Amino acid sequence: MKKKSGILMMAVMLFLASFTVRAMENGAYLAPRTTSYVNPDTKETMDGGTNIALGQSMCDSIVDDQVLVEKVDDQMYVTVGLGLMSNVSDVSMQVVNEKGEFRDVELTLTGSCERDGDTCNHYRFEMKPGDKYFSPVLFVTPMGREVQFFVQIDYDSMQEGTGNFLSEMLEKKPEPKVTEKEVSQEKETNKKPDPKEEAKKQDYSTWIFVGVAAVVLVGAGAIILKKKRG
Repeated sequence: MKKKSGILMMAVMLFLASFTVRAMENGAYLAPRTTSYVNPDTKETMDGGTNIALGQSMCDSIVDDQVLVEKVDDQMYVTVGLGLMSNVSDVSMQVVNEKGEFRDVELTLTGSCERDGDTCNHYRFEMKPGDKYFSPVLFVTPMGREVQFFVQIDYDSMQEGTGNFLSEMLEKKPEPKVTEKEVSQEKETNKKPDPKEEAKKQDYSTWIFVGVAAVVLVGAGAIILKKKRG
């Protein structure tokens, strides 16, 4: 009876989380996370590890306390920070849907930072509103094997923001409003000159030049004549 009650409660929580994701507006959010070394559904490890306490401590220390959740219409992207990268030689990611089915997702390295004296890489991947968990798979070099664990997002506690993550969600900026006066001024500025008007301006300039030259020549002749008479 208690087992059925627990399953029903988990189903209700998953439904509410899925509803929250579908209802949230487009934007970037920071959300707390919880980690689990064992599969939350089967309560067993995925990598064959037997020291549950050590594995839980390790995955808690590797994953950033918050993840970045970006919603763009019907698509949702998550960015997670994974630390201790000097000990990791390979990273992949799986997502678990509401039926408990696993699928591989493509990772994009969006940035990195220093945390606890080591490198923390930020990985971005796509999730769907109905997905329950995401599951990092890391090859830990000192251990000589892969380690896999689970991360669940607390959608109910998320707040707008990006933290130190790089958000790739682009907001479309509204087009600037242009007044009729600005349109008229732009037309006037870009208006092509009338060839006839340009020809008239050139003729007018030519006559002015000729007139000025004539005045100069007449003045010069008068000065020369005056000198001869003197």
